Amino acid sequence: MEAKQDIELVYDGQCPVCRTYCKHVGLADDRLNLVLVDARLPGETVDKVAALGLDINEGMAVTIDGRLYYGGEAIHELTRIARADGLFGRSIRLLFGSRTVARYSYAVGKLARNIVLRLIGVEKIRHPEPDRRASAG
Repeated sequence: MEAKQDIELVYDGQCPVCRTYCKHVGLADDRLNLVLVDARLPGETVDKVAALGLDINEGMAVTIDGRLYYGGEAIHELTRIARADGLFGRSIRLLFGSRTVARYSYAVGKLARNIVLRLIGVEKIRHPEPDRRASAG
């Protein structure tokens, strides 16, 4: 039996918008396994994203086939391999199926996320600054 390939999705676990998306997104290929990684919890994947200087407050990150995608590009790439059935699947295809449309849709979604977090009193994710000296050598 062939092992499933993990697709890692780094998201904000305290964001209702992000949690709802993660709860409903599914992958179309049974050989793929979606691994949800809460950016508010310490871990290797979260550290890797932070070390690259990517801010999860500004965009989700997803790793597919060993390549890391971020923000609108991440959601577009995930949409390409997601199920397209049901209202949620069709809506996601409409909003994020095109790279160009995804760029704008994601910006609106990010604005909605920031408004929701402010309204419910959830602070932005804080990660330590990456050690620039280690990469300067």
